[in-house]
Parts: sequence; structure tokens; C-alpha cells
Amino acid sequence: MDGGRGRVTADDVLDVVAAAVRAMSAGRDRDWSVLAGDLEWDCWETVEHAADDLFAYATQLAAPGERDLPFALSARHPGGPANAFRVDRAAGPDGLLEALTACGGLLAAVVRTAPPDARAHHPFGPADPEAAAAMGVLEVLVHTHDVARGLDVPWQPPEEVCARVLARLMPEVEVDGAAWPTLLWATGRAELPGRPRRERWRWHNAPVADPPPRYRPRSGLGLVTLVVPDYDEALAFYVGVLGFALREDTVLSPEKRWVVVAPPGDGAALLLARADGERQKERIGDQTGGRVALFWSVTDFAAAYERLRTAGVEFVRAPRDEPYGTVAVFTDPYGNLWDLIQHRG
Repeated sequence: MDGGRGRVTADDVLDVVAAAVRAMSAGRDRDWSVLAGDLEWDCWETVEHAADDLFAYATQLAAPGERDLPFALSARHPGGPANAFRVDRAAGPDGLLEALTACGGLLAAVVRTAPPDARAHHPFGPADPEAAAAMGVLEVLVHTHDVARGLDVPWQPPEEVCARVLARLMPEVEVDGAAWPTLLWATGRAELPGRPRRERWRWHNAPVADPPPRYRPRSGLGLVTLVVPDYDEALAFYVGVLGFALREDTVLSPEKRWVVVAPPGDGAALLLARADGERQKERIGDQTGGRVALFWSVTDFAAAYERLRTAGVEFVRAPRDEPYGTVAVFTDPYGNLWDLIQHRG
């Protein structure tokens, strides 16, 4: 079931890739080294990145088990996209667009043949086959927009596809008018009347027909609420920097999500709750009156400490040995104090 919204399919992947190739082919004789729209990437590497996304979504969906495949990623230059997939520049724009078409075909084929319970690893949460298709379509839609701006060629994707992608991946986004301008706003590329340009955005991969799963432990302490100013900003730190797993990210309303993260292991998880009202905002970073609020136990303190320090995590108390183990104190971006501990025995 899809609530009547219409599903995003493998055919959509093929159709959107074909339309994008037609649009960009109009600029095949132009300078593909110019920047793509507001990106810091040139037009060539932006298309290469879109092809890499299609390749990644296909292979992740085809992998047995939901895990991050160990592809070696590299950028052509500092600040460029880190890809596993490369195209020989000697092939020219036609060769680049052929590669994009091939990667679109790969994703469409995997989406068609994947079982319904297949899940592709993604930082925004495990993606079912429809979400994998929708992710691929979204990437091609917006990056073709970027390249079309750089090459000065027209690009107007089908409205109906844009509406279905928004409904599947960003159900909290209200479409007031045309879907394509709304999708550009939702992905930080434009303003809309009454809606300033977004600085951060993400999508939601959980199958729409699935009921909110709620993280429920078998017994014991399950969740600890941590008040934060913004869901995505908090996820960027707890998942992107600390390396916690995203257990759940379910849209409950246009303003509220159920976001659960947890470190490796079988302990309690964190419910990241966006502050609602001034009273809650005042408590951000000070839910325990300045005491250490959270305790993260690890099995290899030296490795964990070095990884976090290299990632830019601020340690406010240096490592020390105590009768119970080795411990250091770090702070999250909001001022909450954490113990990083390796217990003895």
C-alpha cells in the first residue's frame, strides 16, 4: 500500500535518466569544466557523482544484508565529490552521459528484481527498493538542474515524478503549487514565498506503508531523551562524527520526527528530541546541571579516543586511569558532557 500517492518505480529511474541525458546533450559542445550551479563541483564531476549515486544505490540494494559496502572512495581534488565510480575524461561528454545511462539501467534492474524486504545501506536509514529508486531519481533530478545551470541549457522534469519523489522521501514537505520548485526548495537550491532557502535537508527511507517501528528493547532502560535544537544538525554529529547507528527516523508531523540513535552494542539508545518552546530550548546542553550526562562504554579506549579526537570532538578532560577503568570527558556541540569509558575486567 502507498496511501494513494503513486509509487516510484524502476521505470521512473530509466525515464528520468533518459530525460536528463537529452537535456544535457544540448550542451555537449560547451565547457564542462565550469561550475554546476551553486555547487563547488564542475559539470563533469557533478554528472560523474550522479552516476556514482546510481551505482551505489544499486549495489547497496543488491548486497546481502544491510551494510555499507567497502568501496574505496576518492575525490579528484580537495572539495570534490568522493566517488567509487569514475569516467575517463577522454571519452568526452557523450561517454560521460553513456555511463550515466548505464548506471541508471543498473539501478532499475536491481530495483525490479530485489525482494520487497531488501534494504540498501544509507546514512539516512535503510532503503527499501522503492526508496532506492526514489533516491536515484532525486539525485538525477537535482544534479541535472545544477549542470543545466552551468551549461545554460533548459531542464524541466515531469511534475508528476517530482511529486511522487517528494511524497516518498520527504513526506513532511508540503507541496503548495508546483512540485518541481518545491523539490528544489526541499533540497536547498531555491527559495519559495514564505520559505527561506534551506541550509540542511535529508530524506526518509523507511517504507511508507510500514507503521512507526519504535525502538523497543526487550527489557531494561531503552531510551534516554536528549533535547536538541535541530534533528539533522544533531544527526550530523551523533551519526556522522561519533559513528552512532541511526535506529529510526520516522516523520510524525510536519514539525516532529521520532529519531533514535545508538552506539554499537546492546545498551540504551538516544531519542533526539527537537526542543519545543522556550523552556525546552533553555535546557539544551544542560539537562543535568553541568554534570556528566551520558556514559559511553567502549572495548578499545585508545582507538575510540583517537578516532573521535581526529574527527574534531572536543575533549574537556584528558584520559585518566581510575580504579574502574580508563575515562575521558568530551562535549557534544550543545554542551552536554560525555564520559568515554573502557571498564576494567
